[in-house]
Amino acid sequence: MACFCRQRVQALVRIVHLISNLNIGGAECALCTLVQGMQGLPIQHVVVSMMPNGVLVERLRDAGAQVVELGSRRSLSAVSQLHRLGKAVQDAHPDLVQGWMYHGNLAASAISLCRYTRAPVIWAVRQRLERLSDNRLRTRLVILASRAFASQPRRILYNSIDAAMDHSRFGYPLARAQVVPNAVDCERFKPRPGVAAALRRDLGLDPTSLLVGRIGRNAAMKGNGMLLTAFKRIAAVEPRAHLVLIGPSMTDDDPQLNDLVDEAGLRGRVHRLGAKLDIENFYPAFDLVISSSSNTEGFPNVIAEAAASGTPVVATDVGESRSILRQSELLVAPGDVAALTRVGSSVLALTDEQKTRLGRTLRAGIVERYAVQKIIHRYLTIWRECVDAPAQF
Repeated sequence: MACFCRQRVQALVRIVHLISNLNIGGAECALCTLVQGMQGLPIQHVVVSMMPNGVLVERLRDAGAQVVELGSRRSLSAVSQLHRLGKAVQDAHPDLVQGWMYHGNLAASAISLCRYTRAPVIWAVRQRLERLSDNRLRTRLVILASRAFASQPRRILYNSIDAAMDHSRFGYPLARAQVVPNAVDCERFKPRPGVAAALRRDLGLDPTSLLVGRIGRNAAMKGNGMLLTAFKRIAAVEPRAHLVLIGPSMTDDDPQLNDLVDEAGLRGRVHRLGAKLDIENFYPAFDLVISSSSNTEGFPNVIAEAAASGTPVVATDVGESRSILRQSELLVAPGDVAALTRVGSSVLALTDEQKTRLGRTLRAGIVERYAVQKIIHRYLTIWRECVDAPAQF
């Protein structure tokens, strides 16, 4: 097969992506970014989602992808419905099949071994695996089952070095591992003058308010309890500070989140906006973005996207956070509430000019290392190598 580039490819290359769902999440958004960034290349993307009604479907279709949604209510039950998945892949006539996350990876290999397709398979693993118990029971079962298939894919792509090493200890062959960081669309995520004032107006806040943003779902791995405890301490000394929570389940009707906010005594200082498809309009509105995630994170998208937006970031030192920020003074140990309070307060105390200067430095680093076209080139190289190489199993 010829090189995947505009000048040399004559025939259409068909890549099938298998994923559990197309709702807002790190892997799902990473897939969207790749597909959108490849518009104009002679590549046809077919995205097969095990579950229906994904909010990212239209974004993928607008980027030229064909999207097939199956009717499974849970991703694990979809894996058991192998024939339906196999037929969806078979009908796409792929040159390559890429699984996304554990369920998609296992399904991709099972379909290949059952000969629904002879196209090479790649896995994409999107998190660390320090402890199996960090995952829900269904996910643990899929992780354990995947070990029996882990020598089947041509490559296992990880978005962090730590993730690759973690999985090697669970039986995933290191010889097939390749680390490819997430891509960041630096034209989408960029400074946007005026959005900060607009958000303050929408929230009914004083123009001098300081906005701290946290983007991510309400899950244990996101460390929201740590975040709220630290923010309570920050707010005690900075009365202008308000916390804005964005993401799935980050809403007023989530009882678990209500309990956390009430326990911290932060009613009126925490604003829960739910999931947002236009998240690029929120990052630049914040004076500070905090990522309080635990060690299960691989490549925290929110850190890179906030930095690309020119917004100062404070993050826990997990996964690729250190590589993304390259400023150790902005990192704290997971669970260290005192450090998060201290560093977060110090960034909020910066003058507007100092915040802008810090934001420019962070953005320049993202553009240099993670701009979408740089990462797309790495994917294209891997895909070309896998399609051209003979089977290894």
